[in-house]
Amino acid sequence: MFIVPEYLKDIKENPAESGILTDLDGTLTEIAPTPGHVTLDAETQELLCQLAQKFKICGIVTGRSIADARRIVGLDELMYVGNHGLEQWDAGEYSLAVDPLPYRAIFDRIKPALMETFGAENIEDKGLVLAVHYRQHPEREPMIEETTRNFAQQYHLSRFHGNKLWELRPNTDHSKGSAIKEIAQKYALTQVMYSGDDYADYTAFQAVKALHGVVVMVNHQESPPDLKKEADIAVNSVGEMKDIFHYLVG
Repeated sequence: MFIVPEYLKDIKENPAESGILTDLDGTLTEIAPTPGHVTLDAETQELLCQLAQKFKICGIVTGRSIADARRIVGLDELMYVGNHGLEQWDAGEYSLAVDPLPYRAIFDRIKPALMETFGAENIEDKGLVLAVHYRQHPEREPMIEETTRNFAQQYHLSRFHGNKLWELRPNTDHSKGSAIKEIAQKYALTQVMYSGDDYADYTAFQAVKALHGVVVMVNHQESPPDLKKEADIAVNSVGEMKDIFHYLVG
């Protein structure tokens, strides 16, 4: 069992002023062959429910769309930040950081070409983000990099290299980190804990560090080794992440 560091004690003992925020894939769930194969176990779901009851805020901050994250987690008690900060679901209210219509027009134009080239099963349409996965075909990564780079230049999109994927996004400053800063300010949080596992969580790690919060990294086979230095706590499995949650709700 993972030994939880003492400095989580402040968060545990001040739940009315604290927020527990976490990534989903690779942090609460095991990495799956495709996004559609990801599931959340009943124990973690129950822990999230207890965290939501105890703390001022408990939320999922993910690169998935909110609709997909809510489908996997299955809890309306939580706050959800989706598409790397581009959308939010809070107490039943849904909001977008950008006007989706121009981007939907672009994605609807380029999506068929991506599907034809790389296979429909490797294209993830997240509404405001279009992802091309190569976990099943690592040899395609150079071609995917070039193709997404060309589309990003042609349509003035932002591009991100995530865990075995390339993403095309709206060209904005919104990120997991900016969303966390807004949540902390909106709810006057004095303590924040965030857990994540890869480069998509880097802005979240930086935001939490700026807030003097606690950063937890779930270290697995596909986690970037150099990201570990950004964390206050490193755990080695999804199971050890659950140990931290058990400590916080206990």
